[in-house]
Amino acid sequence: MAFSEFRPLDEKSLIEYIKATPALSDKLGKNLDDEDLKIKEVGDGNLNFVYIVVGQAGSLVIKQALPYIRLIGESWPITKERAYFEALALEEYRRLSPEHVPEVYHFDRIMSLIGMKYLKPPHIILRKGLVAGIEYPLLAEHMSAYMASTLYYTSLLYRTTIEHKRAVAEFCGNVELCRHTARVVFSDPYKDALAVREDNTLKLEIAELKSKFCERAQALIHGDLHTGSVMVTHESTQVIDPEFAFYGPMGFDVGAFIGNLILAFFAQDGHADDEGNDRKAYKEWILRTIEETWTLFDKKFIALWDEHKDGSGEAYLPAIYNNPELQLLVQRKFMQDLFHDTLGFGAAKMIRRIVGVAHVEDFESITDASKRAKCERQALEFAKLLLKERRKFQSVAEILSIMDFPVLMETLLKFRPLDEKSLVEYIKATPALFDRLGNSLDGLTIKEVGDGNLNFVYIVVAPAGSFVIKQALPYIRCIGESWPMTKERAYFEYRALTEHGGLSRGHVPEVYHFDHTMALIGMRYLEPPHIILRKGLIAGIEYPLLAEHISDYMANTLYHTSLLSRSTKQTKPADFCGNVVFSDPYKVSEYNRWTSPYLDDDAAAVREDNILKLEVAELKSKFCERAQALIHGDLHTGSVMVTPESTQVIDPEFAFYGPMGFDIGAFIGNLILAFYAQDGHADEANDRKTYKEWILRAIGETWSLFHKKFIALWDKHKDDAGDAYLPEIYNNPELRQLVQSAYMRDLFHDTLGFGAAKMIRRIVGVAHVEDFESIADASKRAKCERQALEFAKLLLKERRKFQSITEVVSAIQKWHG
Repeated sequence: MAFSEFRPLDEKSLIEYIKATPALSDKLGKNLDDEDLKIKEVGDGNLNFVYIVVGQAGSLVIKQALPYIRLIGESWPITKERAYFEALALEEYRRLSPEHVPEVYHFDRIMSLIGMKYLKPPHIILRKGLVAGIEYPLLAEHMSAYMASTLYYTSLLYRTTIEHKRAVAEFCGNVELCRHTARVVFSDPYKDALAVREDNTLKLEIAELKSKFCERAQALIHGDLHTGSVMVTHESTQVIDPEFAFYGPMGFDVGAFIGNLILAFFAQDGHADDEGNDRKAYKEWILRTIEETWTLFDKKFIALWDEHKDGSGEAYLPAIYNNPELQLLVQRKFMQDLFHDTLGFGAAKMIRRIVGVAHVEDFESITDASKRAKCERQALEFAKLLLKERRKFQSVAEILSIMDFPVLMETLLKFRPLDEKSLVEYIKATPALFDRLGNSLDGLTIKEVGDGNLNFVYIVVAPAGSFVIKQALPYIRCIGESWPMTKERAYFEYRALTEHGGLSRGHVPEVYHFDHTMALIGMRYLEPPHIILRKGLIAGIEYPLLAEHISDYMANTLYHTSLLSRSTKQTKPADFCGNVVFSDPYKVSEYNRWTSPYLDDDAAAVREDNILKLEVAELKSKFCERAQALIHGDLHTGSVMVTPESTQVIDPEFAFYGPMGFDIGAFIGNLILAFYAQDGHADEANDRKTYKEWILRAIGETWSLFHKKFIALWDKHKDDAGDAYLPEIYNNPELRQLVQSAYMRDLFHDTLGFGAAKMIRRIVGVAHVEDFESIADASKRAKCERQALEFAKLLLKERRKFQSITEVVSAIQKWHG
């Protein structure tokens, strides 16, 4: 066929191509009429066109490579030269393993086209057979024979150095395919997928495997030997599609095949049904196949090595490795390293198939998304374990014992609250944490310091380092299991810490480790003299940089996560609302409490105040509906740790996209609570008047500095990508100033409203503040709380009348007076 340049073939043009190509038409019968041919396109849609062509006298398969990844399109180009390397590899593999590789009839380099033997039914893709639950009794025997022959005979164990280097050079042109594989297996999942992208230990292991994959030309490997690259019947096993073939590490091929069998194992529960097929027997067959595949491969590979030990292979020259004992040691070491490579590469391929670009039908064909996710999660967790711990396994039986032991798997995958003893074991098994302690438990101290409301918080200190462990419980700790609460809040806290940490580095502690299953975060320990700001306020300590620091934190985190800085595609709405702030204090609730009997009437007055209820309803709607920026969600004075020089924001477990004023109001509202609490902490030696003046200055400076910094960021980035006020519309300084004034006025009133709502909640709601609770005299405490409550009600109802923070500070003083 005289095509001088590449073009994709469809069924019509393929017929013309076949008729003009004797090597193909002869297989189908000479003097073909169009009606004589039946053509069906059967490519999986990922990369290539694949046509089954059946004529009266015979059949064949046509495979044509496209110059891009088919399932993505031209935006991801990929060399069509892969067809050339596939043809080379098929010829070589068929020479070495003729029973398990289909014959090539024709290759056209210009058209990137291969014509080869059609593997007729009942041949099917192995992956489809695994999904269907079909056993293949000869699979392990055949695959081990194929891998042993193709890998041994293309390695330096059999070849001379010159022969090997020439063969390597021949396949060096397939470098783009190698780069593609390196990207999708060893890079993309660790950038994009949360489950793995923050696991530093996993990243270290994957970097080592990537280097080995890119640098080690050990043998001619298939490069993509998964269960979709094998066609089977009960009597036949045929390896197809070696278009990614190159000289690389043997373990990549063996691991890819075994890793895909492991994926198939974990997928079986998703394919089990209620009609008598629980797939347990089939899972046992898969486990046997995994074990037999490696065991037979090991046996056959060593047999080939022994058979040719005096041949021309230059890896271990007989003149040097010249006695049986030494040869045995060499073989054991070689196979042990290959086993660990197999486990590592197999695990990496599994991870890629779960959180990478192209998934597997084993899972994708499970229609129930929750069931599918459970199967994938088990496979992912096992793959991570296998990748990290592969060197500890000495046999495939050890691996299967974990896979086939549900209780152990459940232990690995199931949430469990940690105490001090089990925390030590957890740390030992987690390199990202253990490394922080110098990999030693000598001198280790652990102290639980959670406030008892929600989470366990442990301070872990050793001579070589320290950190904090925070674990979320699936209920509110201070109430118990009668008030369940999602432990997924740990995930959102982790996301907020990393996001806010990137935007305000000096004021958010570094995260060292996150475990989604265990709802656990390991992070920097803020050592003394850091204390919780609330405790400092109770103690009457001034923090001269507090307003400067907290305004900087709020301005950066709120501006840069809002539509002023981001496009609409980058912001995400909240998926929950808060009852404890906007609902419970305004009704009878079993969880509400107050300083009784002193505030009984005051609490009742809140529940009967219709104007208050109208105002709080408006705020609740705004809280639930307005995805303005990524807010901390609980930015009170107990979520800030301080020294005179440092301010660190912690505990963003309630983080979500909501109204900015909720964060600013929470912080300022808690400073107002601290102000009103001071009279309860005053004594004859210290009337706290000077300290109250400092708190008022801190309130004023916090808003004023925030306002100044927020506007400065807006001005600096006015021409950037933010979608809120497009420059082509808001295109002159006067208009922009009007917009900014209106925006900040609304934000100021939101801040006052949300701050007031938070104050009310902390006086007559479920969880109170230490500022008041630490006042031992109940009548004195109630007097302070009543003043704060009355001001909060005023602020909530009249917030739109205030035009500046100075007016608010004056009102605090007046109301207090």
